Amino acid sequence: MDTSVIFFFLNGVCFCIVMQVLYDAYKYRKKTKTFKKYADIAITTAMYKDIGKTLVYPALGLTGEAGEVAEKVKKLIRDNNGIITDEFREDMKRELGDVLWYINALAHELRLELDEIASVNLEKLLSRKKRCKIQGSGDDR
Repeated sequence: MDTSVIFFFLNGVCFCIVMQVLYDAYKYRKKTKTFKKYADIAITTAMYKDIGKTLVYPALGLTGEAGEVAEKVKKLIRDNNGIITDEFREDMKRELGDVLWYINALAHELRLELDEIASVNLEKLLSRKKRCKIQGSGDDR
């Protein structure tokens, strides 16, 4: 298989994982109180240099954690025929939590609220769904 196809596939997987994490967190926000509360508490655990002044660390961290999620899915397919076990589900819960942490850190650097990000994303997706434009490519479809 062409490496560009693999790269495109993995980027798509990472994007889908990030969007699913945001959607799930938005959908179940009452279980975790609010995104705001999560964001405020989670950012206190940030230990990287120049907090509040850099996009590099959280962007690279997000990429790394999304890659770990993709790696676990790859190994699930390779080692377990794609069968999702309770143990796998728990591992993914922790990994997706790490993805959420980095999404929050990146949002913090951009002075964006997770609620706002989730809301804008849902508006975009629902608009696409209404116009039968979920499939395809491009941000402005």
